Amino acid sequence: MTVRLSRRPMAIAFGAAVALVLQAGTALAQPAPAQPYAAGFFACLDAEPQAETCIGRASQPCFRGEPDGETTLGMSMCLAMEGQLWEQELRRTYFEAILALRARDQSTRAFFDERFSGAAEALAASQATWRAWAEAECRLVYAEAGAGSIRNLDAGACDQRVAAARLMRVRDILGGER
Repeated sequence: MTVRLSRRPMAIAFGAAVALVLQAGTALAQPAPAQPYAAGFFACLDAEPQAETCIGRASQPCFRGEPDGETTLGMSMCLAMEGQLWEQELRRTYFEAILALRARDQSTRAFFDERFSGAAEALAASQATWRAWAEAECRLVYAEAGAGSIRNLDAGACDQRVAAARLMRVRDILGGER
């Protein structure tokens, strides 16, 4: 008579261990602190007419300044931190543009019908479509890298590139409204 041991308890234990490691990894992969790097980033955006010039302005010093900044995990944290800074500036500029376009739309309505006063609504629709595209594009970049850890760095760099390009577009819209 052969006794077969069930592998189920071992599989459950292994699954639980993997879940704990992944959870710990997720906790470790939180963005690096922005405080020491944000000032240089925002100063660059204020000084440079081309936002793309400022890509890496926070993450590069972070790579050198954080204890594990030159490891893949550290670089991922620094890229995530700069990604949040890009998002913050894009959100601020977008809302400023929406307010300016709403004011223009309102003044246009005094003279023309509504066909000529939908700029704020069009920007909002464009932003929603852009956001969906940007997320899909950077997911593609992540997936293209396969199973390697470089995918985190590639996706973080993608987030910065698409945010910088969008920020330039929204700045152009806002520039026409100043």
